[in-house]
Amino acid sequence: MVDSLQGVSHDLVNGAKALFEYRDAGRAVLLVAINRISFGVIIVGSLLLLRNTFHSPSEPNAALADFAILSGFSATAALIAAVLTPWVTRRIGIIRWSSVVVLQASVGMVVLAWGSSETNFAALAVTGFSLGLAGQAVKVCSDTVIQRDIPDNSLGRVFAIFDMTVNIALVIGILVVALLAPQSGIAPVLYIVIGILLAIASLWYFKKRNPVVPEEGVL
Repeated sequence: MVDSLQGVSHDLVNGAKALFEYRDAGRAVLLVAINRISFGVIIVGSLLLLRNTFHSPSEPNAALADFAILSGFSATAALIAAVLTPWVTRRIGIIRWSSVVVLQASVGMVVLAWGSSETNFAALAVTGFSLGLAGQAVKVCSDTVIQRDIPDNSLGRVFAIFDMTVNIALVIGILVVALLAPQSGIAPVLYIVIGILLAIASLWYFKKRNPVVPEEGVL
């Protein structure tokens, strides 16, 4: 048991070292993680809003139905992103497209801030679509960067780190809302702060690109 844990720890350390060495891949993982924090925020934030603000606490089925619709918007956006990303990245490159989708997700969080205050379900749906689009697009792009840059002998370890980082980021987003948002889910300042974080991440990722090397696309 101890040997197994030591082996897993060793592999994770090696995966982290590979991401540090291959900076493009490391930045891609970090961008996905930051975006996944926002996904955790909207999951819990929208649940609170639908359960306690948009509907009476005595109407759990109505709240659940609206959450299913919201999930449908997000899933539809993810499907569109999966189809659209290879085509767009072949024209403008992975880094530009990743930056664009994360930037529009930051706008989506501002829409959520407004919608939470105005009890506007359409605003929640727009945010769900926005974050679903960004989440899938940036994940596809980051997978491509990792597979392109990381040597085969480190690829499995890096993807293990990637998955772990994404899951931790999702939990962080959930905890942020659980600790800082009221039970009503009306937390416009929190949503705007997350939007600002996404905007900063988008600009940082774009500025870190190498302007001399032509960007590749997703195959």
